[in-house]
Amino acid sequence: METQYDEAFTALIATEHKLEEKEKLLATCEQDISSLCRRLTLLEAESWTAESRLGQKTIDLANTCKLTKRWVLPTLADFGLLLTRLLSRQTG
Repeated sequence: METQYDEAFTALIATEHKLEEKEKLLATCEQDISSLCRRLTLLEAESWTAESRLGQKTIDLANTCKLTKRWVLPTLADFGLLLTRLLSRQTG
């Protein structure tokens, strides 16, 4: 009877030791998950900010292109016409 008690007690101690190890592992894993969740939240915020900036820069670029077409292209056409006239005077 005492031998069975000793075996049961030894098994209990071993099981408690395993339980403590598993609880430590669980705590470590929970900390890792918490850390990853915080990192994910920060990355999502950073992504949203970058997308917003990209959208604004795209709008700015589109507006600049409109201005370029409105002001630079007519100027280039006028320059081409002027150059053609000058060349025709030199050859003529």
